Amino acid sequence: PLFTYLWRNYFIFYYYLWSPVSYPGDSKKNPLTRLGSWPDRESAQDPSWKLLTAEDSHLYTNEKWGGKFSLTGEPSGRQIWVYE
Repeated sequence: PLFTYLWRNYFIFYYYLWSPVSYPGDSKKNPLTRLGSWPDRESAQDPSWKLLTAEDSHLYTNEKWGGKFSLTGEPSGRQIWVYE
């Protein structure tokens, strides 16, 4: 009985009353200590790449594969990059 009593108290204390291991702590006083910086230019990508979205991507795929493969579904939300 003594062992059971001690084990139960140990379990209750350490598993229910002790701070959790993954407790992240309080919030920071000033969370934004660093700010992002980007170079002053429009784009860093090669101008030969072109983004095709929605119906333009469907048309490009149909032209490229000659209609061998039928595209199903709605074209909205479809995006592909092509190298010209």
